[in-house]
Amino acid sequence: MSDYKCECNGETIDKRNVTIRYIEGKGAVHDVKCEECGEYMIPIKKKRNYTKEGVASLGRMNRNGSSY
Repeated sequence: MSDYKCECNGETIDKRNVTIRYIEGKGAVHDVKCEECGEYMIPIKKKRNYTKEGVASLGRMNRNGSSY
């Protein structure tokens, strides 16, 4: 889930399934439009509540190099 914010009034909404489209002159944008002004909304970056540290454990491997 991502939060999106509109520049016209500062309204924020929460969307789940969003398509990313390429638009000439704007580049890749999320397909979330403001209901009032009709412009594309800007995604808000959330702070993660976890950190990724260390190395992934692959466990055991067979003779072909696949882990199981």
